[in-house]
Amino acid sequence: MESITDLNPAVIIDGRKHGERISRPSFRQTSAMNPAADNSGTAPNPMNAISQLRATSPSAREPKPAREPGREHAGLPDLAESVNNHAVQLAEAGRRAEALTTREEAVRLCRELAEANRDAYLPNLANSLRGRGWIYVKVGGPVDDSATTATLEATQIYDELVVALADAFGDRLLAVAHTLAKLYDARGDDAAAADIRDRYKLPVAGS
Repeated sequence: MESITDLNPAVIIDGRKHGERISRPSFRQTSAMNPAADNSGTAPNPMNAISQLRATSPSAREPKPAREPGREHAGLPDLAESVNNHAVQLAEAGRRAEALTTREEAVRLCRELAEANRDAYLPNLANSLRGRGWIYVKVGGPVDDSATTATLEATQIYDELVVALADAFGDRLLAVAHTLAKLYDARGDDAAAADIRDRYKLPVAGS
């Protein structure tokens, strides 16, 4: 099972081989993409970065032909991946508020994709949702309802995915369940944390 430190939501499954990792741009590369960032090494403003990612996405650069069915979603997978990776960068830099704001945008994009093509993009949505809980575990700080709600939804989606593809999603399910239990611990909800650990046969906290 993946340890909590391995629970990096920068891994997205959207037609790639299961387990294949996506290389993430460095802060220097991200700053180069974002004219609003300075050269001090400070992580860029997340919403400015998201706007820049939208402007430089393949779909934004392409000529706009007559709309075809599904055409409105062209380029969204790449954009969602970029926003997702940027949220991870911000979390790893300890920039909690910006990471959460960027994560919300990634979830919104992935939810839009999943609504258009559920079979193809449901794993992406689960991955983005679990990333919200991962940020709280990674950076720390008070845990609010949105963190447990998003992580619980991710757990439920992985429950569904495991039925068809246990080998591909089994470890992900256990990892996100572990994150959910830790979030309940942080909120002092011992009963909910114990229920999750019992349901998924996870180690007892502190063991």
